Formats: sequence, C-alpha cells, structure tokens
Amino acid sequence: MNFYYISFIGSIFFAYIFLGYLLPFLRRNLLDVPNLRSSHIKPIPKGGGIVFVIIGSLGAFLFSNFIPIYCIPISLIALIDDKVNLPVLSRYFVQISTSFLILINYTPTWLVDLDINFILKGFIYFFIVFSMTAIINFVNFMDGLDGFLSSTMLIIFLFISHNFLPSYYPLCGALIGFIIWNWQPAKIFMGDVGSIFLGSIFAGSLLEFNSVDVPINLLLCASPILVDPVICVIRRFFSGQNIFLSHKLHLYQRLHQAGWSHAKVSLTYAFSIFIICMVNQIYGLNIQFLITFIIFYIGIIIDKFYASPFKAQNNNNL
Repeated sequence: MNFYYISFIGSIFFAYIFLGYLLPFLRRNLLDVPNLRSSHIKPIPKGGGIVFVIIGSLGAFLFSNFIPIYCIPISLIALIDDKVNLPVLSRYFVQISTSFLILINYTPTWLVDLDINFILKGFIYFFIVFSMTAIINFVNFMDGLDGFLSSTMLIIFLFISHNFLPSYYPLCGALIGFIIWNWQPAKIFMGDVGSIFLGSIFAGSLLEFNSVDVPINLLLCASPILVDPVICVIRRFFSGQNIFLSHKLHLYQRLHQAGWSHAKVSLTYAFSIFIICMVNQIYGLNIQFLITFIIFYIGIIIDKFYASPFKAQNNNNL
C-alpha cells in the first residue's frame, strides 16, 4: 500500500484518539462561551484544531513539504488568541509575516519570470501577500457551525492531495478524525488555531505551482467558502455597517437562523465544493468555471428565498 495512504489512515485514528485524551483538558482550560454571534447555546471546548496542526505539519514535513512548518507560528498565535484575545494588529502582523515568508520561499516561476520593472513587481508581491491574509481570515470567518469548516476544507485538501500534493494526506486524515468529534452536535471546536492553520496552508499551497491554472482551479474549488465572506463584506459596506465589527450575516449563518440545521448547511456547502472539484477532475477548467457560475446562481436563489433576510439584523452590538 502507498505510504501516503498509510499515513492518511493512521492519521484518522491518531487524531480521533488524541482528541479523546485532549478533550477533558480543553473543557477545563479553553471553553468557547456563547455570545450574540455564536450559533451554539452552551459552552463547548475549543482548540481541537491543534491536532491537525501537529499531524498536518509533521506529516507534510516527512514528505518534504515545509509550508505547514512555516504556518506553525501563526497557529500558535491563534491558539494564544483563543485563550486571551490578542490585539487585532498583532495577529495581522503575524499573518503578513507568515504570508511573506511563504511567498519568498515558494515564489512561483511565472512570477520570477515576469519581465516588469521592480516597482510593479513589488506591487504584485504586496498584492499576493495581502490576498493570502485575506484568504486566511475568510477561512477563519467561516468557522461558525458544527462540522462546517472541517468538512468543506477536508474535501478541498483531499482534492489537492489526490491531484497535486499528496503530502497533505496526513492532514486530511486528521481532519476526518476531528470531524467525528466536531459534527453536529459538536463536542469540540477547532478554534482559531485550527481555522487559521487551514486558511494559511491553503493560501500557501497556491504558490506551490509554476502554472497559474492550478491556483485558479483550487480557488474555484474553494469559492463557496471564500465568496460568501467577500460578498458579505461588500453588502455590509454598502449598507452602511462597520465591516470590522462582529456579525452573523454570512449566508451560512443566515441559513442556520432560518431553521437549517448545522449538518444541513455544512453538507450543502461541502456538496457544492465536491461538485466543483469533480467537474474539474472529469471535464477540466473551462467546464469548472461554468459549474461554479451555476452554483453561485443557485446560491443567490437560496439567499433570496431560504436565508434569513440580510438587512433584518442589527449587528453593531454583536
């Protein structure tokens, strides 16, 4: 049996068992107490994402993929933030530093070969780093329902592992072991330590390819969980809200408010990502664009007819 698959299966069992031993400690020391933005009603231990930080980093390192190693500092800062709520600027500084470090060490060939002046190339570097931090935070914003982010990111990383970077198979196994504990009703949350780690690895993985086609492919696969926060920010801005304040206006949150269960929302997003991935696998990038557009259109219909109204909530106090 391929060693990648052995590491995948082993990671499932190790993550599940490790979380079982870790859970009592997290109950005592790291509880997510419900607030107005929460979708749960009782305190749930968080920080469970540390299991796929450890397994994902170690597994990728053994297969000579060092991006998860670069992401460990940002994950540790997020773990501290889970406990003590660090200042936003300090967290963002670490995100920028991590993104820049990954870019410098994994600069794609197409960027190196660009025949443009130094200033314009510097602007492109800045834009890439800013985009990476945006992806990191957008992924973090989508961690709000039981099993939601863990299931959607599992499908994305399985697609990446199967087609491009098998070094992420241990991470996929760890996510499966985590989902068993995280599925509705969740017994544990991944916390920022997990969501920030997943977002930073995904952002970093986009730089591991010398062709721009693969990053476009992966962004399309992840688009259901990336476009939701992008559209939410735009809508909040044009409705006069402070986009830097906490809220519950993402589509996935408003679907839950409208009566959809955690599992139903999670499966809807996960299935949409699965379809986009499979279409690319079978038909290629052009048809993937088409099916992504169709899924977005379906999302607009769901938003209009099934979700809680966007403007019906006052979020300034959340």
